[in-house]
Amino acid sequence: MKFLLVSNSPIQNSSYEKFFKDRNIKFQSVSGETISPYIKKNATNLSFLSQIQRAIFFGNNSFNSYSYYHSAFKVKRSETMIFNLCLKFFSYFGRYFPNFSKKILLIFDQIRLRISNKLNEQFDAVIFSGIFSTKDELNYFYRAKKSKIPCIYSPYNWDNPSSKLYIPSIGFDKTISWGKQMTDYLKKSENNFGNLVESFPLRLEYLNEIKKDRNLFKSKKILIALSQKDNKELLNMFSELSCLEKSDQIEQVILRPHPQNSLKSEDIKKILGISKIFKLDSSYEEVLGRRESNIIPMTDNIFRENSLISLKKSLKDIDLLICEAGTLCLEAGYLEIPVIGLMNNPFQVTASMYGHFDHFKDLTTMPWFKPIFSISNIDKVVLNFIDSFESKYTNNFKDLSYFLSTESLNEKSLL
Repeated sequence: MKFLLVSNSPIQNSSYEKFFKDRNIKFQSVSGETISPYIKKNATNLSFLSQIQRAIFFGNNSFNSYSYYHSAFKVKRSETMIFNLCLKFFSYFGRYFPNFSKKILLIFDQIRLRISNKLNEQFDAVIFSGIFSTKDELNYFYRAKKSKIPCIYSPYNWDNPSSKLYIPSIGFDKTISWGKQMTDYLKKSENNFGNLVESFPLRLEYLNEIKKDRNLFKSKKILIALSQKDNKELLNMFSELSCLEKSDQIEQVILRPHPQNSLKSEDIKKILGISKIFKLDSSYEEVLGRRESNIIPMTDNIFRENSLISLKKSLKDIDLLICEAGTLCLEAGYLEIPVIGLMNNPFQVTASMYGHFDHFKDLTTMPWFKPIFSISNIDKVVLNFIDSFESKYTNNFKDLSYFLSTESLNEKSLL
């Protein structure tokens, strides 16, 4: 048995690499990036034609999906205005001429398949976990199809299949869904995801280790995890949260910046200076100590290699997570940590407009997730939300099984 792992960055293959190593299964691993996403965001090396196909595909999907509408028309795809306008044009072409544009995409894919070479080696399956934003991902996809080797899609991020993924019209043979919520979405999608297998995501396996050790008794700690988009209300929010210093329910409010954002020591000092209960996540303190200000944490080798370990420590003993909605919400929910979703950031469209996004709107029905649209009196909101339930004695988190399957992945599931 032998598998080929293909993604757009090395970290996306890491979970499967461990999975196969633990079972002594042979594999090869390929990542398609040419520019590190930790240095340059939204890096892509797709050819001009492939980017046009991707734009048409996003336009097709935008007709029934706000998530893809955002990806097709709101996200800037190029620093060059003419090229950016060109991609927007083809996105509109895909949106308003769906049937015709789908036929064109199919013709392009069939031509690409015909001129592609077969893979040099035989594999039982090729597993893709990225969003098809690099040449290598597309190249290995067509070569695997030409070799008649099954192509399996196993999303690294929860929101990728419903907002960022480009799928050649030939489609996948099988998709590993995170749970029923993702399965329901994929079934409704017009894209070809092949046979659907529900499994607890390998990327989140580390949560099981935390869950064994996690103390459900109150630690009096709150973790605030920031997104990649700057929130101009950040200082005001921490000023409001400083009122928690008077409460005997909270002893620490821990700040965890986004690992792909530049750490600015001056801004951090301003926040920490507001109240003695405000602390910087210890792993970020270490990065600043090694590399000083304006460092993107993920460019630090030590931080990158230990990023999951540091996240484990951050999530292990907190009473509440405050963040802008994303995969981290599911991670917290699985650990029975209630979540307050910050929806006040106009620069983070997926947060401020989350009710329209296919993958976020289901979160509103979960009792452990509370969206807020203003930071006014956030200290009172925090205390009331924590008091509203005790996870140890109630069923507040039972609905999480809708998002995350309880089934473990095995090698037979991949064949």
